[in-house]
Amino acid sequence: MTRTAENTRTGIDAALEDFTIHMKHKLLLTRHRPHWANSNLRFLMGRAGEELDELQAAIKSGDRKSIVREAADVANFCMMIADNAQWSGTRAWDSHEGT
Repeated sequence: MTRTAENTRTGIDAALEDFTIHMKHKLLLTRHRPHWANSNLRFLMGRAGEELDELQAAIKSGDRKSIVREAADVANFCMMIADNAQWSGTRAWDSHEGT
């Protein structure tokens, strides 16, 4: 797929589709860990900060693959924070969800 630097719906959708593949891959690698619904926002924010430090190091190194991997980690922790904030106390978590 050819990508352009345009803020069109197609361009935005393509960027999101590409990036969420990396996010999903990273999440699947850690499926054995407890679900983030069991983590408080302060813990998740701390982990997001750690991942942001790793992203900064990757950017400094110039390694594009590392930059994408670390950006996916940061995005995943931000997603977890948003997911917990949105759904906290409003849905019953199934401990076997997604298995």
